[in-house]
Amino acid sequence: MKFRDLLPWKRSEEPQARPMKARGYAGAQLSRLVDFSTVLESAHRARLRDLAKLRAHSRDLSANNVYAKRFLELVSTHLVGPDGIAFESEIAGNLGKPKEALNDQVEAAWDEWGQACTTDGRLSWLEFQHLVAETAAVDGEVLIRKVRGYPNAFGFALELIDADRLDHRVNAPRTRTSNRVVMGVEMDDWGRRVAFHVWSSHPTDFEASPVLTRIPAEEILHVYAEDRVRATRGLPWSTACMVQMNMLGRLWTSELAAANHEADRLGIIRTQAGVDVDQLVDSDTVTNANEISSEGAQFLGLDPGLDVIFPQNQHPNGAFPEFSRFLLKGISAGLGVSYHSLAGDVSDANYSSARVALLDERDSWRKRQAWFIRNVCDPIFRDWLRLALLAGKVPQMPFEKACFPAWWPRSWDWVDPEKDAKASLLAIQGGLSTHQQELGARGQDWREVFRQLAEEKALAEELGLVLTEPKPKPAAPLEPAAGTDAAQPAADAATKAAAEAQTRHLAELADARMGAMGQRLEDMAARLAAPVLPAPAPEVRVEVPPLTVNMPAPRSSSKRVEIVRDADGRLVGALVHEEV
Repeated sequence: MKFRDLLPWKRSEEPQARPMKARGYAGAQLSRLVDFSTVLESAHRARLRDLAKLRAHSRDLSANNVYAKRFLELVSTHLVGPDGIAFESEIAGNLGKPKEALNDQVEAAWDEWGQACTTDGRLSWLEFQHLVAETAAVDGEVLIRKVRGYPNAFGFALELIDADRLDHRVNAPRTRTSNRVVMGVEMDDWGRRVAFHVWSSHPTDFEASPVLTRIPAEEILHVYAEDRVRATRGLPWSTACMVQMNMLGRLWTSELAAANHEADRLGIIRTQAGVDVDQLVDSDTVTNANEISSEGAQFLGLDPGLDVIFPQNQHPNGAFPEFSRFLLKGISAGLGVSYHSLAGDVSDANYSSARVALLDERDSWRKRQAWFIRNVCDPIFRDWLRLALLAGKVPQMPFEKACFPAWWPRSWDWVDPEKDAKASLLAIQGGLSTHQQELGARGQDWREVFRQLAEEKALAEELGLVLTEPKPKPAAPLEPAAGTDAAQPAADAATKAAAEAQTRHLAELADARMGAMGQRLEDMAARLAAPVLPAPAPEVRVEVPPLTVNMPAPRSSSKRVEIVRDADGRLVGALVHEEV
């Protein structure tokens, strides 16, 4: 027997290894409270299954949900603006100087074409922009056909095609003789659009048999926000919050119905204690009770044995406003707008919180404006310019020298317009901005503004009017505080004069020292530039006994001169600091 066998704490059996549990990510786990989709599928497959439903739901919300309708109004107002995205031509010469006459002619031709730019002649360029922006928000995508050779003065017009006509069910694999077709879009091996397979009319339209037509990609602008790599079709902008918007609408309807029901239910008739119900049924008591009405605030008499109780109304629920506000904040986050803009509720907002929300929201609108200009305005203008040059509506010149568009989307003013105007003036004066940028941000053409200012000035001079600019009021002099000595202003003046004299003296001293320093530098430079002389004759040294003189050690001191200048860099004075 071994010693370890006698130990009282000896283990009776060998330990068994426990199964190791792999450590994973909590976000990958599923439970009763956590529900995720675990299916990985391509963007085409996901959109093929749900695109038609999402578009139908989005259209239903935009027609019947007040907040979805409000979001469309925000898209139209902030993305496009009341005056649309303004166009400005920036054709310049060899030296970079703008060619004003050519720019004016191009802009005039663009405005003329924009009066009726669609094939049906019903929409102007401004109305076209609003419709494209709203359609992109609701359907998630817009199809614009560029019709070349259209019978108008420019030979160019636009046609809006319903997204339903680009059938997502049209799919075909690639073969040796044909490209692949994904959800109605024909693409080459690199994913570049080749053609679009579009129905001649809406599948549910009155036309008996629509025809599937292949339209080359050069004629179609397929506008949508790409949210995934190689996504062929676009999704409605409210996809992430459709369920919340629908449930909030149903909650409103249910709460309103409950409140109306309780408002109509004035009272409840009940039998008094000790009354035989069978006797009431045999009589006309029940019939009389059913004739009780709240209309006109009148009550009929009740037979003996019946009384009326008035239940307490519980609707609208007291927590309903706060719960609705909570849901709306999530919906506004999903739509990319602020809660105050979507709900129109500024009851709990102050200047700071509202400003932070507006800054973030306006950055989001600027991003969408840039997307709209890049995908809608620029491509349309380029095709229009080519045909306008051929039609002679624009002076003949190479396309590369004529195609210099500048787009100015709408901007926003702050709560205090005076501060905004001062900020623009300071930016221009400090070289941080230009008149073109500041006026363009306001949706104005800087050339037109300058011409208008010059015209007003010339007319004023012709009529003998003097246009004076408002000057800032001088600051009021400081008044002495109550109870001070009457001789205090004279003392202050004397102190100020003494300070100015001291400042002048220090300035003169500093200038003298700077001049002496400059002279020494010039002398040093002259010595360095002088020719080297031959070595002098050897010196005769005479040794003298050292002489010792006891003198107190001098105090070491140093002086430091500080030059004082004003904001413009002019010399004001100097301060001498002596350190011992």
